[in-house]
Amino acid sequence: MERDVDQAGQKLWSLYEPFLYSRVGELDGPQRAFYVLWNFHASICTDGLWNFFRQSDGDLVAYIRDDLSAAGATYYSTIVAEALALIGAETIWSGETARTALLLSPPPDLLDRLAVLDRLFFDRLDDFVIAIYNYASRHRDSFGQSDDFWQEGTAP
Repeated sequence: MERDVDQAGQKLWSLYEPFLYSRVGELDGPQRAFYVLWNFHASICTDGLWNFFRQSDGDLVAYIRDDLSAAGATYYSTIVAEALALIGAETIWSGETARTALLLSPPPDLLDRLAVLDRLFFDRLDDFVIAIYNYASRHRDSFGQSDDFWQEGTAP
């Protein structure tokens, strides 16, 4: 049975609410991965991959590829790997100076090349929401929700 993406999104939002003011360093395991994945999703939906790199203070970038892989989202992990290669593997995301220099003066064609990757991502956006939901569901004990929460057809 195919999961309803709107319902999955609503449940994911309700899972995220307790983490709204968290920092990635305060979380671990499945909660941290979920936090990174949901923030990545929100950034992408707002303004694409560049938005994710621009909005993140570097802390999420360090985890995103591993967390995408943990969620079984290899299609998206490949897109992120390509984006990181375009941006420059040598970029130190935890270094404010290096990151700021890149963000203020991106290479001339970088944004156009990232826009191509954005389209690949958006082509399968619903699948990404379901991948995040399935990851959270596999680690449901980490989120303190009742069994009813995880049932198809129930409101969050």
